[in-house]
Order: sequence, then C-alpha cells, then structure tokens
Amino acid sequence: MVSNRLLFFSFVLTETGGRQRAANPANDERNRRFYQKLKESITDVEAVIQNERLPMTPDKILAQVQEFQRDITRHNRRTICQYCLIGRNLNTLKTRDFLTIARHTYSAGHIPFLTNLYKLSVFYPKIRQVTVGIRELKSNFKVVNTFR
Repeated sequence: MVSNRLLFFSFVLTETGGRQRAANPANDERNRRFYQKLKESITDVEAVIQNERLPMTPDKILAQVQEFQRDITRHNRRTICQYCLIGRNLNTLKTRDFLTIARHTYSAGHIPFLTNLYKLSVFYPKIRQVTVGIRELKSNFKVVNTFR
C-alpha cells in the first residue's frame, strides 16, 4: 500500500510540475525566436575598452570591475563585451576566494550569470558582439546554453 502511494506521488511530481516539467511547444517556439534574434543581432564591430588586461591583485581586479561598471553607466556602453569582462574578473576572484568582497556590488544571482557569460564567451567569442540587452540575455540564458 505504501509503495503504491510513493509511486503515485513520484508520478504526480514529474507530471504536474515538480522539478521536471513537460515540454511546452509555445516555449519551444519562443526559445527558437529568441535564439534567431540573438544570431541576427551579431555585429562586426568590436567594443572599445581602454584597459582589458587582467590585474594581478584582488584590489586592482575589483577596481577594474568598478571601472567597467562606471563605463557602462556613464557612457551608456551596455555591450555584452563589458559584462563578459566583468564576469572574467569575478571568475578570477572566485578562484582566488575573494568573491565575498564583490558581493557588495552584485547580487548573489548576478555573479554566477556574469561568470557563466564569460565562460560562454571563451568558447563562443561572437557572444560578445550581440546587441541584445543584458536583461533579455539573462532572462533567456538557459536558451542560449541549450542551443549551443
């Protein structure tokens, strides 16, 4: 009797939206449209960045992250390349265990997104040249990882 209840419970979880959800054709079509939009938004122009080299000390790495962030906000240079460089610096801080300092600037959910965006840009450099906004890219980041 107990085993039947467990089987039913596991069936209900997988069929009705536990962690696993059934494929939705509307989402598939929306994902394909976003992916097509992403591919069409690739430009041939590289972003102009003053100092792209990675500093050696954690303090200088954080200062460079803040410089990139100021460049994004002041000059309205909201290119994905800037965010990839921020992700590179945050990834370096993560490997050196200094990431807790950066948590004052970025939320706990935004840091992994930026580091994953950087890792994706290492394998696919054209992602740095897309003109899709960062919010739209973040909300559809699973789609980008699915289609790669």
